[in-house]
Amino acid sequence: MPYRLFLVIACLLAPFTAVPAQQKIDRRLQLDATGMFKFFLSSGAVRVVGWDTDSIAVTGTISTKSQFYLGGGRQGAKGGVEGDGVEAMADLIVRVPRRARLWVRGGEADVRVEGMSGPLDCGSASGSVRIEGSSDEVVAETMGGDLVLVGSPNYLRLKTATGRVDWSGTGEDGAITTVSGRVTVHGGMTRRGRIETVTGDVRYDGGIAAGSVLAIDTHAGNVDLRVPKGTNAALVVTAAISDLFGLRSMGDPAKSPSGIVQELGGATSGATLTIRTFKGRVTATSP
Repeated sequence: MPYRLFLVIACLLAPFTAVPAQQKIDRRLQLDATGMFKFFLSSGAVRVVGWDTDSIAVTGTISTKSQFYLGGGRQGAKGGVEGDGVEAMADLIVRVPRRARLWVRGGEADVRVEGMSGPLDCGSASGSVRIEGSSDEVVAETMGGDLVLVGSPNYLRLKTATGRVDWSGTGEDGAITTVSGRVTVHGGMTRRGRIETVTGDVRYDGGIAAGSVLAIDTHAGNVDLRVPKGTNAALVVTAAISDLFGLRSMGDPAKSPSGIVQELGGATSGATLTIRTFKGRVTATSP
């Protein structure tokens, strides 16, 4: 069979995947610098960018079978894309006043937020969430996607089911929760912090400020603690196996709930770090 004829037949026999036709979006709406904005889309991707203009600007594309909406006043507005499944596919850039109060939700959509300093509440059911900025208050969650935060909010709440959590920054009051997702922290807590998983591993690579209280709890995950040399805190560890700064030990968490107490640097600062894992291993080092 001639080569060209073979290619034609192969193309005809290959499964056909319909790609929805697209329509361009370019909309504007005035919003005060600290106004409230809510945005939703079910699939695709949205990138929210903070800017120094008292208005909302939405650009990008959506499928022709979906509908875009944007409305409201200077104090509050909402927008989004309506449709089902692939018919609601969108790829949008949303510019919002930097200090606005922002609420963003995606069904299967990836959500990215950059340059915002106002309060954030972001989430996606199965898509990823990535936040970069200087917001003082951050609440974010995703079920199956990954969650990445680069910033140092005073108030922090991060939650996933199977997705990983990766946070680079510091915070005064923070809580991170996953089911099986891995948690990685580069930075540290300055006042109160809690990390909880069921089977997900935890890596905490950062400092422990004077007077702070940090608790890490996991049922079956491993915990890797890396603190700077000279850290001043009380370390309390309950685990089946632990290797604390080269001192290996084994125990039964069910019979020894009080765990192993080790003073780091004299512990005169009043800081306390408590780690508990019933089936996992705890490793502590000072790089």
